[in-house]
Amino acid sequence: MQTRIAAVSIIVENLEVVDKLNNILHDYNDYIIGRLGIPYRQRGISIICIILDAPNDVISALAGKLGMLPNVTAKTVYSKPFPVQAADDGPKEAIGEVIAQAGGEAEEACEQASGKAERRLWTNWW
Repeated sequence: MQTRIAAVSIIVENLEVVDKLNNILHDYNDYIIGRLGIPYRQRGISIICIILDAPNDVISALAGKLGMLPNVTAKTVYSKPFPVQAADDGPKEAIGEVIAQAGGEAEEACEQASGKAERRLWTNWW
C-alpha cells in the first residue's frame, strides 16, 4: 500500500470545538508526524498545521471529520504517493537504490548541483 505526505491546515474560529478537534487528531496519532498550533489571540482564532504520512483514504477521512466540525475550516495538500518501505530500509538505502537504478547519473547530477549551491553560497556571503 502506498502512503502520501499531506499537510492539513486548520483554522478554528470557535474555541469551543477544540476538545472535539483534539479527540479526532488523537484517533489519527499513528499517522501524524508533526503538529504546529498558533493561537492568534487578536482575532480569537487558532491556526493548526498537521503533517501526516498515511494512505490516501486515511488522510481523506481525517480531513472530512475535521471539516464537519462547526466553525472549523480544513484544507489538505498532498505529495505524490510513496511506496511503503520495509522496516529495515532506511533513507540511505532508498537513496542508494535510486542512484543504482539511475546508473550513476543521479549521483553525478547531485554532486554538480551541490557544488553549484556551495559556490553560490560563498559568493553571496562575500
